[in-house]
Amino acid sequence: MRCRWPRLLRAVRAWLTPVLWLERLWPTCFVKPPPVELDGLHEFLLAGCGINLYLRL
Repeated sequence: MRCRWPRLLRAVRAWLTPVLWLERLWPTCFVKPPPVELDGLHEFLLAGCGINLYLRL
């Protein structure tokens, strides 16, 4: 089976982009630790699970 680069790139971006955003934003904007929900999301992303960045709400 051939590797599909667009699909692979979306999969990597689905977990890498939110992890980097959370790790950069939280310490610079807030003194308190993140709420339980954001901490859970961070742990979820660090486990290698991604979120759909292209989902329209």
